[in-house]
Amino acid sequence: MRRYFIGIEPPEPTKSRVREVMVLTGDEAPLPHITLHGPNGLEPDRAWLAPVSEVVAQSSPFTVALGAPHFFDVHVLYLAVHSKEIKRLHDALVQAVARSGGDAGRAHEGGAYIPHLTLARFNDNDFEERHRARSLAEGLMPLDPFEVNAIVIFEKDGVGPYVAWRRLALRSERA
Repeated sequence: MRRYFIGIEPPEPTKSRVREVMVLTGDEAPLPHITLHGPNGLEPDRAWLAPVSEVVAQSSPFTVALGAPHFFDVHVLYLAVHSKEIKRLHDALVQAVARSGGDAGRAHEGGAYIPHLTLARFNDNDFEERHRARSLAEGLMPLDPFEVNAIVIFEKDGVGPYVAWRRLALRSERA
């Protein structure tokens, strides 16, 4: 069964630097991204694609800054994401998916959205591994802010990794 999520890919060289840390912390299929909308509600029939495309086409480019590493609980190491506009885009995407009949209300798709870029996941409480991973993440700093001009819809078919399926450009400010 096909699964989807919507995200932002950082540009080079940030993407390569983040991917390197992801590999060093054990990710076998690193895909550096900031999730805008998780898989909930993004059904295989793609009824959500037209409303999502409309929201993206009406959204202006914006700047994102990646900040210091933090943990969700002790199991997920991530980079903070700083941007006023990203929350508005997330909320608009959640509403678009809901209008298409998708169940976007489950999990984190509502008000609890915390923009972040996941670097590593840990299955246990191995303090030394978490400390090593955080040190690697701190070595990424500082990362240059970047402009977001497009979003990416990622697709996964069955058990394989997610891959970029479609890019949707944000509204161009040029006349």
